[in-house]
Amino acid sequence: VAMLFIDNNNHILIDNIADNSNYFKIRYAPILLPIIALVSSLLWPSKKYISVIFTLSCGILFLLFNARSMGFTLIVSSFIMFFQIINYRFRIKNIFPLGVAVAIFGYSSYVLYATQAINLNTEQSGVSQLRMIENPYNPLALLRSGRSEVMVAIEAVKDRPIIGYGSWAKDSSGQYERLMQEYKQDPSYAIPLGVIPKHSILVGSWVWGGIVGFIGISLIAYAMLRMFIINFRNCIPLSPVVNIYYVYSVWTLLFSPIGHIRTSYPFVIALLLVSTSIIYSNRAK
Repeated sequence: VAMLFIDNNNHILIDNIADNSNYFKIRYAPILLPIIALVSSLLWPSKKYISVIFTLSCGILFLLFNARSMGFTLIVSSFIMFFQIINYRFRIKNIFPLGVAVAIFGYSSYVLYATQAINLNTEQSGVSQLRMIENPYNPLALLRSGRSEVMVAIEAVKDRPIIGYGSWAKDSSGQYERLMQEYKQDPSYAIPLGVIPKHSILVGSWVWGGIVGFIGISLIAYAMLRMFIINFRNCIPLSPVVNIYYVYSVWTLLFSPIGHIRTSYPFVIALLLVSTSIIYSNRAK
């Protein structure tokens, strides 16, 4: 445990986070996420509510430590697990009150995160993004600033929606780099490798492969959604890990680099296939 939370300079986790707001997100979050999914799944068969509370608590902790995407993933997953426990069935008349309740809790969590992050004595990326925008308590403004690549990619799609630009297309004219500078309010910003920004599997597939690429990734996303719905309706021991990694795959679909297609997506698809196969096998018995 000491080796995990203390670095070579004898700095503890909190000290490192104070110096670098991305420290927890980069060093610990990727390791802790599968551990949390495993522990939650082990608790699930006999202690479902404890599993939900554990996942929710970890999500809030991740959010406070600036691991926004994984914190969001765990919080949303805990809600899904709760709905599974009460055997909730989504109906039109329940959508509005449910949406209001989720929105209130979600925004309250965001305000807690934003307040904590702004009070950190650091200028690292996550905190500096909050300080740069006019209203740090507006999550849409943070999304626009923190995921500028997605906004720029949408503009690229508008410019060439049918055939796209091909993989690793260069921003030869520099127009998208200038647009990124405008979104980030940083005239010195340079696009890594000089390629058209993406940071979204969905939009990035459209940028690279045109309308055919977009249709292809949409079909994959639809197949994953159908398998997830089957899993949601059937409470199995794998439910927590399925929920966590499916929600994370939705985040990556919208807001993460296109490289996840060959890294995390095969694992999530395999997980959905296995869990769905288990459900159908149990039905056949």
